[in-house]
Amino acid sequence: MRKAAGTFAEFSNISWPANPNITLPITLDFLISNIGGVPANLLVLYISFFNPLVTGHYKYFLANLALCDLSYCFSALFSWAFHIVHYLADIPMNATKCSLQTIFPYMFGFCMVTAIPLASISQFIVLVRGKNTWLTRNRAISMCCIAYLPAIWPLMEFTMAPYVVQYSRCNYSLYIPFMPEIILFFLLAYFGPTLIFCNVSIYRNLSKHIASENTRNEKSVLKAVVIQAVVPLICCVPVVIVFASVAFYGWDDGNAIVLSFSDDIFLTWMDFCFYLFELTPLTDALITLTVVKQYRTATRVIMNDVRTKLRCRKRRIAPASIAAEESESSMQGQGNSGHTFQAHIITEL
Repeated sequence: MRKAAGTFAEFSNISWPANPNITLPITLDFLISNIGGVPANLLVLYISFFNPLVTGHYKYFLANLALCDLSYCFSALFSWAFHIVHYLADIPMNATKCSLQTIFPYMFGFCMVTAIPLASISQFIVLVRGKNTWLTRNRAISMCCIAYLPAIWPLMEFTMAPYVVQYSRCNYSLYIPFMPEIILFFLLAYFGPTLIFCNVSIYRNLSKHIASENTRNEKSVLKAVVIQAVVPLICCVPVVIVFASVAFYGWDDGNAIVLSFSDDIFLTWMDFCFYLFELTPLTDALITLTVVKQYRTATRVIMNDVRTKLRCRKRRIAPASIAAEESESSMQGQGNSGHTFQAHIITEL
């Protein structure tokens, strides 16, 4: 269990310069999460709410996940800008500023981790339990709100923390005893087991219904289920384990230097776990846009429209004829399933 370095009152008048050692790690955090994550998740949100090809309540879970991903990306931008301003302008840091710098990445990071299994839970309810009529629009939106429950921890620490604890990226931060351990236990008990159980159940159920159909389309459905289960685990589980280790043993065990450029510029093994987590916004959006059939079709149509407009601009001709041909060809693959159950599954996945 981590030990508090002192009370909030004891650190109220103590300040220190911004830590130069985290300039490179926090810059890479921002770049990795934002370069691909922001445009990809903006596209997911656009398709979810403004594209007629996407229907059903599954889109609310994917749009909610994209919203959490975008919130995390913008929080990484805020954290990076906060550090750079204090570092370049030589503005002193304190425990409250350190907590402010980290509150938003932690808040929306936990929300993002919580939102990932919700999409699998919705598919489990519809495809395994057969309660398609139960999952109404209002219930889907209510389930999406569960993703924001872990935000309670950072908000409580920032507003009510009585203690200050060591934090490797900005020396000292606000701390409430046992609160990190409770939230991390919840994430460890919820994220991995829920994701694995739901997707394994969906995989087994789909395998029974399409066992007689050995076509490429049905195999792609099963492949999609595996991808939706494995990729989030690869990106999120290492950093959740790191946080669990830190909550009980402190930051010292994670600060082993892996790559060093100078005395002030180096990367630890914990930084690389963070970088894997920073890929989550991009991988979430790519899985949605390439694995879920409705989104894949809508993305293909949008890309064809963009390509057509670019070609027409180059050739300076009217896009109507080219757009009509490409739009017609891109829509030919929809709605060719044989059985009702199979059609519903392929439409969703």
